Amino acid sequence: MSEMNRNDSTAQTTEESSSLFLITSDGRTLSLPIASPSPRDPLNWSLRCRFMIFFSLAVMGGICVTMLNAVPILRHAMGLEFGEERMKQFDAATALPDVMFGVGVITWAPLCVGLGRRPVLVSNACFLLLGLVLAWRATSVPMVMAGISLQGLAAGSIPTAGMLMAIDVTYIHQRPLSIALLWTVGRGTTFIILGAAPHVLDLERQWRAFYLIAMLCAVAALLLVYFWCPETYFLRPPVAFDGRILVQTGHERIKIYDEWSQVPGGGAHESRPLPPLPMPLQPLELPPLPLVEMSPSRPGTAEDKPKNTAISVVQSYEPSLFSYPTISTSASSRRAEKFRGRFRRIPGLPSVKRAQRSSWRGAAAVPVQMVLCLVNPLVFWVIMHKTASFLGTIVIRQALPKVLHSPPYNMSPATAGYVDFAAALGCFVSMPLTYVTTNRMVHRLTWRNRGVRRAAYYLPGFVLPVTAGFLANLLFGLSAAPVGSPGYLGTLHHWTVVSTAWMLTQIAFTGESIVSTLWVTEAFPQWAAGALAAVSGLNFMFAVAVNTAIPKWLESQGQLKMNLEIAVAILVAGGMGIPFAFWGKGVQQFRLEAA
Repeated sequence: MSEMNRNDSTAQTTEESSSLFLITSDGRTLSLPIASPSPRDPLNWSLRCRFMIFFSLAVMGGICVTMLNAVPILRHAMGLEFGEERMKQFDAATALPDVMFGVGVITWAPLCVGLGRRPVLVSNACFLLLGLVLAWRATSVPMVMAGISLQGLAAGSIPTAGMLMAIDVTYIHQRPLSIALLWTVGRGTTFIILGAAPHVLDLERQWRAFYLIAMLCAVAALLLVYFWCPETYFLRPPVAFDGRILVQTGHERIKIYDEWSQVPGGGAHESRPLPPLPMPLQPLELPPLPLVEMSPSRPGTAEDKPKNTAISVVQSYEPSLFSYPTISTSASSRRAEKFRGRFRRIPGLPSVKRAQRSSWRGAAAVPVQMVLCLVNPLVFWVIMHKTASFLGTIVIRQALPKVLHSPPYNMSPATAGYVDFAAALGCFVSMPLTYVTTNRMVHRLTWRNRGVRRAAYYLPGFVLPVTAGFLANLLFGLSAAPVGSPGYLGTLHHWTVVSTAWMLTQIAFTGESIVSTLWVTEAFPQWAAGALAAVSGLNFMFAVAVNTAIPKWLESQGQLKMNLEIAVAILVAGGMGIPFAFWGKGVQQFRLEAA
């Protein structure tokens, strides 16, 4: 969501929220945000450059999520090497990766504003590699825990720096699909790896080999991030729009002024001309065609050859998810592009430095934004609902290996790994289910509201994750009840029921992540870093805090009752969004201008 403020000659400002496009006086439509003529503007980058960024983020995110979920399947082999007595402290900290993930989200969000996206992402790729090396060469349980902690800390950069990069390189109307793809591909690939790992390695004994392979993949991820992910933090300069001055802030707020005297800080330049046109409105300037002198001379002689053969080339392609026509109109720009090489065509690589015009003052405002986001009832509701949903995911993930290895299933580790393929299917299915249904609902509500899109239109997208999370915990509780217990039902104790529950769990978690990211970036575009940290980081911290009581909870209630209580909590927390949607309507309009 963006805002368009228009100042007339009397310096009166009118605001129109929820804009996706601007229409010029001659009828041309501009996507928001408006690309500037600068070559450093991410919106001017080619389709290949954007693909390389998303591919690098997907690879690094897949490795991070894989390591967060790999601890339970490696625990038995670690116990054989270190001894069960020493593994007690490891079992007491099973949620350590999730804790560090939440800490990482809260830590990296301000640094994405103070340093930039690229330094945060590259440094966390190094942390991920260091954590895998520590776990691979660990000689004690505390050393393994230190490596796992670094892996969780590095994973916190994906929903912060990674998501902000995805937002920076796309237009507003392209972001839903790009965010959905980023969440889906990373998590789906994770469970394919976890499902195939027991068939490739003997995870009952060779847990170090798993970390060795992951370490090699982390080296590849570091190289991809270093060479293929440039800095995307960019403050666009003023551009001309219908004879006026259009200013875009770093928070995607658009203001249109009639003259320079109205622009903050522009009073001393009242007489200077209008800024250049935005990139989509730049005229296509081609050099004149070479004049060929017709003469009766013999073909192929020097007289027949034109003296000026430097003809500009227009590189264009049909608009797609990440594309916008790329125009090269001068010989000097083509020579500079060729000089930078075919491997990388964006200036500034491979250095890792603080982004231009990044603000430590803005970074200091991010924690304040996180606190203020909690005041909004809708944000508080999303955090509560995500906490309940993620708690159910943690409980099922921790209990799944034990349940499958116990009667009546008695599965081997290799056979139990097939269940993770169902989880991968759930991740990939959640993308079309969540994105298509949410997108159609948003379009229908926007059409009924005369073309004005509101952030609240994304809230119906939570219906599918709520329903899937409720059914997942219900089915898993019924299928995981021990033989002979009061809740034991023999008809439901089948591996297909467990696989369905695990698949629904991933549909709920992935769909919840997609919809919450879309909603929070639409509702708080000026607080993107703080809002993402509040929604993606605090719910992990709350869920892990509740997770510390799970052993006593399981002992007193049993697996069936515990999962049923979590299912009811997910349903109740999801239903609370209806009154919160109306209660938080006025609070949502409050904005904090971070420098």
